[in-house]
Amino acid sequence: MTYAQNPSIAQLLSQLQSSDWTVRSAAFETLSGIGFYSSDQLKLAAISLLTLEETDIATGAVTPPPASDNDESYGEYYGDVIATVAGLNDVRSIGALVGVMNSGNLAMDAIASFGPSALNPVIGQISNPDVTFRGS
Repeated sequence: MTYAQNPSIAQLLSQLQSSDWTVRSAAFETLSGIGFYSSDQLKLAAISLLTLEETDIATGAVTPPPASDNDESYGEYYGDVIATVAGLNDVRSIGALVGVMNSGNLAMDAIASFGPSALNPVIGQISNPDVTFRGS
């Protein structure tokens, strides 16, 4: 019986930068089993991943399926990435979290926990043309 070789941490980190969200999702799931909290390198990788997802959604590179399609795979993955970064309690995540503060209380609560450190990035969203950011 042969077993598939497990990808190394370096390979998984590289996969987090893939242009294919399903590759990123699989790498994220595997690294979640290791724990993004376990090293500074993994924390920064999670923060970078959230920023990449924000960019892909904003540019249309990834279009989350409509809720009516009953396909929640991307939405669940994206929510897990947000939850992971919010749970890091790392001040370096403020920018990425501000980028998703319109996603709900999880991101907003994490941002608020940083206190004055998060004030300027949040104030910067006042001029955001997306009303969902200004309302957050």
